[in-house]
Amino acid sequence: MAKNEMSIESINRNNELQVIEQILEAEIAEPSKIKRVCQKKKRILDVKTTLLRHNASLNEVTTYEKAHSFSVDFITSDHKNATSKVICDYILELMHDSSNVITPNFMVDKMKRKYRIIMSYNKGWRVIQHAYKVIKGTAEENYTRLSSYLHMMKENNPGTYTNLKRDGKNRSQYEFFAYDASIIGWANCRSIIMVYGIFFKVKYHGVLMIAVSKDENNNIFPLAFGIADSENNESYNWFFNQLRHILRKRYLSNVVLSLFYNTTTTYKQTEFYTFMDEIEKVNKVAAEYLKEKEIERWARSFYTNIRYNMLTTNNVESMNTILRKARQLPILGMIGYIQNKLQNWFYKRKMESQGNFHEITRWMEVEVTEKIQVSLKLKL
Repeated sequence: MAKNEMSIESINRNNELQVIEQILEAEIAEPSKIKRVCQKKKRILDVKTTLLRHNASLNEVTTYEKAHSFSVDFITSDHKNATSKVICDYILELMHDSSNVITPNFMVDKMKRKYRIIMSYNKGWRVIQHAYKVIKGTAEENYTRLSSYLHMMKENNPGTYTNLKRDGKNRSQYEFFAYDASIIGWANCRSIIMVYGIFFKVKYHGVLMIAVSKDENNNIFPLAFGIADSENNESYNWFFNQLRHILRKRYLSNVVLSLFYNTTTTYKQTEFYTFMDEIEKVNKVAAEYLKEKEIERWARSFYTNIRYNMLTTNNVESMNTILRKARQLPILGMIGYIQNKLQNWFYKRKMESQGNFHEITRWMEVEVTEKIQVSLKLKL
């Protein structure tokens, strides 16, 4: 019986096996019986041994007696045969599905309930890390395959935008990806974007940048994702430039977009008029369009109320909660987890929208109905 098979059998039967003595080749001329002791339970086993090979100094256990006279409830310390590599086989099937995120606490609870083995949190963590290596490869291999993974993402999802920047040592520094569904859906979102960063909990630290908006049905709408080595001004500038690239079709040009951004964000009205003059020099049509709109609706220097009824970043922080467990995955596993989430969301919302035959969304219909009911009680 192979070593791993013996270990798995000992876990299934909640027995520990440990070889106390080594049998040298010179001491055995033919298979014989030897007594070996299970240290934890002091149980004597009748074990038949044969040489693993003629030149081997150790023997392979072929059979052992499974019957024993004492009761077994829980092994109160780490099971000697339940090594991280052996236990890994129990969770490989679950971890092949990228939508599942296995935690050390899950492993501790599973081994206790199913196999009556009390396993430490640290061993549970090592089991998961070993399983990731078996399925996804090492952290180094993940970063090596990252460029190919992003390329296949675009091939399998036409219209998807990805970009990867390397540092001076040809190592991955920044990554960016936005799916075609997000890019197209931006046209029907509110003109507000919330960005948040999530720190990794893996061998190579980094940060996952998330950009979200709100769609017409008041749902959180994921727009784009970025990966950086750290959270700083340089990484955020790179991320926002990539975000501008995929969303610029909603505006006129990069020049007008830059001037429009300055016009909307300035706090001084004198600067506002200066930027408006610059826009008129570049594109008169865009300037006339802006002048036709109520200035207090889009210019910070003239606006006094709560824009879009949103003062906090709770929406993007909700994404942080959803992707919290994904921070423990290797980088390719994390991207696959995000892709599965987005596919499920977009498909579900598509099915729901097909049953709506009104000119406004269901959320807006409820909002309008409530306001109408309130207005009927007002006295003029």
